[in-house]
Amino acid sequence: MTAPGAQPPPEDHSLQVAKIDRSKALWVAVITGIFAVVAAGTTGYFAGRKDGSTAAPAVSTVVSVSTKTIAVSASAPGGGGSSAPATNVANGNAVSVLDLPDVGDAYTKFTKGFPYVDGKRQDNAMFARPCSAGAAYDLDGKHATFRATVAVADSTRDNVKAELTVSLDGAVQQSPFTVYKGHKADIAIDLSGGKRMVLAVSSNSICYGDDDQLVLINPLLGS
Repeated sequence: MTAPGAQPPPEDHSLQVAKIDRSKALWVAVITGIFAVVAAGTTGYFAGRKDGSTAAPAVSTVVSVSTKTIAVSASAPGGGGSSAPATNVANGNAVSVLDLPDVGDAYTKFTKGFPYVDGKRQDNAMFARPCSAGAAYDLDGKHATFRATVAVADSTRDNVKAELTVSLDGAVQQSPFTVYKGHKADIAIDLSGGKRMVLAVSSNSICYGDDDQLVLINPLLGS
């Protein structure tokens, strides 16, 4: 016990060193944690800024085809940029006709492109002048349905009516589909067991240029 007025004995030197070491370790841990948080936030920020937006997780959009579904990856709302068009939809459930070779001998053939219909650019589409145009595709009995939206491009003259006929192994399937400005047709053709599908396009008018166009939007073969 220290007498009144007397100075307390000096603290042991090894004990002082231990206290200092503990304080240093505590501050190092705090600073390391702060840097880790900042680094994580910066990485996430620049990952989003790379395409001019904030980072956003991918979501799954489901597209119905026949009785099965296809999962198509797209950016989440607010993710910025534009989602990639699903031109190559092939996962065992459906195949885009855009990806198949045309084995027909029609003089005028379909062209893959980006026509405008009702003021909107169609990214998954093929078009042809409605002047005896056509296409043929080998199916080998692998596909059960053919689905598409048939329309005419905005550039088509107002008085032009275009007609699409779908044949399977030489037999016409359903009635020909007639489309014109302001009138589209959603078609679903049974292809069960079919070997070859033929598309034939005709018109009620003489084609004077490339402006008259019949358009197939998102043409899919379902299995």
